[in-house]
Amino acid sequence: MKNVKYYIVFLLILSISCTEEEEFTSVNKDLDNKNKKGKIEICHYDKETEQYQTLNVNGNALEAHLAHGDVEGNCDQSVVICKDDETIRVKKTELENYEPFDLGSCEAPGSEYTYIPDDNFEKYLIDNNFDDEPDNLVLTGNIISIGRLEIRSLGIDDLTGIQDFLNLKSLYVDGNNLSELNLSSNLLLTNLYCQYNQLMNLDLSSNKNLKLLYCFNNGMKVLDLPDTSTLSDVSCYRNNLESLNLSQLKGLKYILCFENNLNELNLKSGKNTSIISFASKNNPNLTCIQVDNIEYSIENWTRVDDSSFFSENCNY
Repeated sequence: MKNVKYYIVFLLILSISCTEEEEFTSVNKDLDNKNKKGKIEICHYDKETEQYQTLNVNGNALEAHLAHGDVEGNCDQSVVICKDDETIRVKKTELENYEPFDLGSCEAPGSEYTYIPDDNFEKYLIDNNFDDEPDNLVLTGNIISIGRLEIRSLGIDDLTGIQDFLNLKSLYVDGNNLSELNLSSNLLLTNLYCQYNQLMNLDLSSNKNLKLLYCFNNGMKVLDLPDTSTLSDVSCYRNNLESLNLSQLKGLKYILCFENNLNELNLKSGKNTSIISFASKNNPNLTCIQVDNIEYSIENWTRVDDSSFFSENCNY
């Protein structure tokens, strides 16, 4: 019986010894593997030249380089961003982990790349040879001259990046899943088709060259339009608009705003006789419509609710 006890103790000691040896061997293998890698490619910032450059360093020096802000991999695989007032370089594949951020350094904003976080938007750019790989980045030089963009019904949720399409004149983005649309940088825009999305607010006050706007079927509550004589066609029906001021649109010819929740509608622009088509039916809360001339409006605009009337002063 005593021999059996000694045998069991011997087996336990042997087991512990083997486990420790395996762990030691495993650690040594990890170190050996890192050293066996030989040279590892990193993107390193040279303070003397103030430039990033691709270097090959020993595997056992990698951690020290990473601790000083270097990034593993070729410099072509990473970009400089400004995050929380700190300039850092990160892998392109990890950009979404740093949102929100600005491309370029904090001291000198701007980058040769444009960030495209929506995969479906970027796929369109790749399919049309404006981009070459799905890394959420596109060379700004490849898109800055695009004048017409047709990205209809592609399942796009986010149009971030559109701000760098500086020569964009016609944008067809209808039938997507957009809840926000910022076009304040697209100052040459003339035609916008953004119907059948989920836009709650649309601010186009900066788009002074706009000529045509189709934004119906969005559920939109607020629509801000530019002060311009170029905008002639506004189709904003089937939304949830409560107020609509069109008095600044001297060139307006077509206005379809039926099936909203309007309680204020100002059409008094001094140019009402230029309007060819007007419809405001199915706005049960709309009583007073402000116009240039009551008699002209009654005679020419018949697609209004029975509860609505025209006035030259609705006290809006």
